[in-house]
Amino acid sequence: MTKGKSKKNTRNWSRKSVLDNDGEKIAHISYKKITKADYDKGKKQRNMTRLKGFGQKSVVVSGEKHITVSGILRRRNPGSSRESLAAIDVVNPNFTQQSHKSHFFPDVFGGPNKQENLSNEEPRMNLSGHKVIENRIGRLMEEAHPGAHTLKRRGSMEIEGSFSASGESQSRKYHIHIDGNGTTPDTFHQITLTRKQ
Repeated sequence: MTKGKSKKNTRNWSRKSVLDNDGEKIAHISYKKITKADYDKGKKQRNMTRLKGFGQKSVVVSGEKHITVSGILRRRNPGSSRESLAAIDVVNPNFTQQSHKSHFFPDVFGGPNKQENLSNEEPRMNLSGHKVIENRIGRLMEEAHPGAHTLKRRGSMEIEGSFSASGESQSRKYHIHIDGNGTTPDTFHQITLTRKQ
């Protein structure tokens, strides 16, 4: 922690680096608060349809795969059992180097365990990139409803990601709506992870 800065300030970052095991920067994450108008405009452009609370679409542009997912944002109950992902395929099966299976829409926020929501991801990108983002989203939900029961903290989220022709994750952009449940104002956020080129 930097001298003179509180822990809260360092946790509520606006920009953060993702480092590999040798301390080299492989990606960066940026955060910004956005307006309802910004969120609604993007949602209209993404034009997602959900079935049972989850939607996914995929397109390929110049050899690069673009995936968008949409879902209801809710914190899963702590300690609930997790299904094994071993037998479930991923959206980028051609990425075969050492990897973790990563949920596009995080399972901790209700993302399903199915191929349309899973990708092979480098361990450092998964644990030092996507995990950092999940923690930030969790804090945003907690700040909206401090001390409230898990099921009272909810909203919606749409995530756009891209993969190179070799299946390597290039970027992931999270568009987040935190529901105020009529007790506090709704808030809107954007978090972007970009791989260093």
